[in-house]
Formats: sequence, structure tokens, C-alpha cells
Amino acid sequence: KSARSTKPNAGAWLRIGSEEGSGRAELLLSAPVDRGRWALSHLVLASAVPVVPQLILGLCFGLGTGELGGMLTATLSLVPAVWVMVGIAMAAVGLAGRGAATCPPEAAWRVYGG
Repeated sequence: KSARSTKPNAGAWLRIGSEEGSGRAELLLSAPVDRGRWALSHLVLASAVPVVPQLILGLCFGLGTGELGGMLTATLSLVPAVWVMVGIAMAAVGLAGRGAATCPPEAAWRVYGG
């Protein structure tokens, strides 16, 4: 189930590359916004988003089976794996820069996620 949480987050990072490639980021970065701060805003969102579906999944399984603590632990234990995928996507954008825009999220998912 954590695989469903990974794909949108890798896409969020690849969107940074597409925004830079299309020139939309230039409008934002021409203002007094640091590039690192802009990337950090994407990182915070991409790191927080997978927690919500895993939490909901754990609550549903936990309430259904009567083992709330165990199910929450089991589903939330998958979140760090999603964060690793976010880190890989972040590294790809950092290394490839604007070239990362040419890689669709589905291709990145096939390479890293199966």
C-alpha cells in the first residue's frame, strides 16, 4: 500500500524540474525567494503527504480488527520507505536539474518502484 503513496511524491519532485524547464519557476525565483527554500517547501509537502493515507489505512485496519496500535505501527512503518523514494527523486532533480523534466513520473516509478 505504501507504493501508492510513493508515486505522487516522486511526481512532485519531478514537477520542480518541469517548472524550471518551462520557465514558470523563473517568475517565482525572480522574487526574493531562495532556491533552497523553494525546494524545501516541496520537500515538506512530499514528506508529509504519504503519512495521511498510511494513517487512514492503519486506522481502518485497526478498527476493523480491534488491534489499533499494532495496525497503526504496521502501516506507519512503511512511511520511511516512501521517504527514501522522495530522497531519490530529490537527488535526481538535483543532479539532472532541468533534464529531470523529461522523465515522466511513471518512468521513474518503473525504475525505482517496480
